[in-house]
Amino acid sequence: MEKGNISPAEADLKALLPEYAVKDTDGEATTRAILADLYLRMNRLDDAQEQITKGLALVEKSQDPSIAASLNIQNARLEINESKRLRPPRR
Repeated sequence: MEKGNISPAEADLKALLPEYAVKDTDGEATTRAILADLYLRMNRLDDAQEQITKGLALVEKSQDPSIAASLNIQNARLEINESKRLRPPRR
């Protein structure tokens, strides 16, 4: 992924989701964590929240705690970004 050119990465990741949804819950959850990170970097907070929510629902079926950790980190980053957006400017 080239710096500043993330649209191809987003498209590639989204293309993986239907395949993972059929046979690889961990793969889908990991892909959603990566998408959430991508959206956070683009400041697309609603899209990030959607991917985090869907990913966290999937990790309940996972044996891999690192996937839940990754999604929880993305969720914390989202909460920080949202609080900054809602905070009044400093004087």
